[in-house]
Amino acid sequence: MHLVGPMDKEGHDNFLCALGRVSFDQVLAGLGKHFKFKHLQVFQMSFIAVTHSIEPYWLWDFHDTGGKTCNFIIPLFVVDETPTALLIHGNTDSDDDDEWGDIFEVQYEVGLGELIGNGLYHVTGKVDYRDLPNSPFRMAATIYLAEIDEENVERVYESLTSVFQSTDDKEHSMGILLNHTSHWDIEGITKLPT
Repeated sequence: MHLVGPMDKEGHDNFLCALGRVSFDQVLAGLGKHFKFKHLQVFQMSFIAVTHSIEPYWLWDFHDTGGKTCNFIIPLFVVDETPTALLIHGNTDSDDDDEWGDIFEVQYEVGLGELIGNGLYHVTGKVDYRDLPNSPFRMAATIYLAEIDEENVERVYESLTSVFQSTDDKEHSMGILLNHTSHWDIEGITKLPT
């Protein structure tokens, strides 16, 4: 698995403009209204390319953020007749691994996004494309969204994988997250740049 994301603010801003040009504002408005958010910020973006994933590593993108964060995954390239792309646990409210409930399988489709919410434990499914003709891979864009506030900013900060945002100065980074422009608000005033 390979993760690629903006290395600086200019790259981050270019990604935001690309989202604005394809009307991702409509997605933000739909999510914001459905989940009753006051505002949403696109605070991190990346591309994930998978050539092989042998050892599963269960993780969550966010937890304990008051249900105010999500990762929107947009499949860009998929490989036909591939095994399950993503496995998710049905119940992660318990600390007991035996009580996690069912595991659900998700198959990526181009044109159909997947939304992973706060505390959803997931893993990339086992796959190995390296011996297939033409060296195929699957790729997705990941867009981290949040209603960032004083109560969840530390947890949002802990979820960052972006190099330019997660500085050694934690307080400074959290201040940037708290004061960063929202990209959608309930009044419909703010929008993504174009």
